[in-house]
Amino acid sequence: MKIVEKGSLWLLREWLELEFSREYGAAMIGRIVDPLQLVRKERQKPAHHFQKNEFSTAFHARRRETLWSIFQSLTNLREVLSRFPGANKIEPPAWLANQLIDVF
Repeated sequence: MKIVEKGSLWLLREWLELEFSREYGAAMIGRIVDPLQLVRKERQKPAHHFQKNEFSTAFHARRRETLWSIFQSLTNLREVLSRFPGANKIEPPAWLANQLIDVF
């Protein structure tokens, strides 16, 4: 039997599917995990290779899209986790509850 090492995002997806798939469905789980996996994939090459600095007009728009997708992913995860028993005692900070976040 081959042992498969599972990464943290794979484990997160499996856990969400196990705990919440009936309540939220696969689409919600995808909205949580997919953006995180995309960021991990995007940073793999730059993290392990040298690159020449280049100017890109598309960089800022792409960065903003990426930050917004991560914000939405984490907001969805927070919503899912708020359904746990005892979680109703936890109050998010006002800036988070009112979504006073700018992804500049």
